Amino acid sequence: MGEATPQTDAAERPASACDLIAALKEVGPVKVWSLLVTVFGDLSAAHGGFLTSRQLNGLFTAFDIQPGALRVALHRLRKDGWIESERAGRSSLFRMTALGQHESDRAREVIYRAPGDRIECWALVISRSALPSGVVRLSNETACLPASEAELLADAWVMPMSPCQMPEWMMDNILSRELREVAVNLGRIVDRIEIVATDADPYHRMALRTLILHHWRRIALRNATWLLLSQQSDDALVRCFVGVHRRLGEFGIEKLD
Repeated sequence: MGEATPQTDAAERPASACDLIAALKEVGPVKVWSLLVTVFGDLSAAHGGFLTSRQLNGLFTAFDIQPGALRVALHRLRKDGWIESERAGRSSLFRMTALGQHESDRAREVIYRAPGDRIECWALVISRSALPSGVVRLSNETACLPASEAELLADAWVMPMSPCQMPEWMMDNILSRELREVAVNLGRIVDRIEIVATDADPYHRMALRTLILHHWRRIALRNATWLLLSQQSDDALVRCFVGVHRRLGEFGIEKLD
């Protein structure tokens, strides 16, 4: 008998982009209009500030999201004044309005913050006076906020926080269990995305990038996330943060035809 042909270990095979996209869609809720916000914020600048109906249809086909759901989401964002459109022959061009661009730019500073960037120090504050927006409230009179903002408070006891391990119940109180589970699941997937099948087209690669960024956006736009990261308390959240930005670097923005 001849020698058996060695079998390639499943972990060594190139991952299917479609399977990874399906797995990422299961990480947490994916609302089509919100996913569309992520798409415009991440990809439109590389395409001259607008995306065509052809590009959007190709991308949402890669997401395995029906055209009807895309049309409803586009209508919603137009109605909300977040995007605008114009005809160009048989196609339509979609771009963010000034409002959409402003909100996207404001979120960009937080969403794309990288692990090597300095994360602000936080302080514990006890006060009976009104506190500024953005605080992470622990009780009616106790909250956490960036130390640079806490220093400006006139009627408060401010105590700088050194990195320390928080108890699980406190972390759940600061950042919802749902979002912490999203971070765990997202971190597991980005850790195992080593190779994407070489025959994956740009639409599927950009679908992977967008879904990774979309889930991270939900997490990153919570001030509590940065409190936990500054304390280095939640190991799963730290791994997710590092893994997401590693993959975003690997799935660089590609132009869609």
